[in-house]
Amino acid sequence: MTGTGRRFDQYSQREPAVFSRFLDSFDRKRGFNGIKEALGEFMHHPDGIKEYDIRCETERGCLTFDIQESRDFSKYGDVRIDYVSSFTPASYRTQSLSQFRLDMDARRVTVEKWGKVVAPRAEFLVFEFPGAQTFWQIYNLRQLNSMVRQLEKIGQFRTNKKYGEEWGSAFLAVKERHQILQDAKPRNLEDILSRAKPRV
Repeated sequence: MTGTGRRFDQYSQREPAVFSRFLDSFDRKRGFNGIKEALGEFMHHPDGIKEYDIRCETERGCLTFDIQESRDFSKYGDVRIDYVSSFTPASYRTQSLSQFRLDMDARRVTVEKWGKVVAPRAEFLVFEFPGAQTFWQIYNLRQLNSMVRQLEKIGQFRTNKKYGEEWGSAFLAVKERHQILQDAKPRNLEDILSRAKPRV
């Protein structure tokens, strides 16, 4: 069974609202003025939930986005990057990526679906950081994927119990201020639009 249960469905329904709030927020940022007009006509799960979350058809071509929430930012100051979307058994626990790999090799744990940073589907990853002062951020997902080995070294590996579900997940907690994340942020709207793929 892959990780697409009740909690996923509830979260999936929030993705268009998260993307809309991101556009509203970034439209007020210097260098990103006009992002709401450029990307406001978007499709949610255009090719099913196994593909990217959001697709925008712009004048320059197609842009794709995955959506993720990263909670407790005010407490930890980190970005919780999706590393394993689902693994079994759900009871498996470790805080060591090296141990996780050993247990995979020994078949004590099975990855059903790799996370966004390991198996990227979209060009960009939009985060919402819920809290007293909710804010949004965008990263070039393909760039993060190219740096996944460095992210594994600097990130804190954590498994995450999905209560009420039959699988677990895992993330890499990386300080938002780390240079790898800073370098993966588009500097302006042109940085985003320039990644558009021609229509086929």
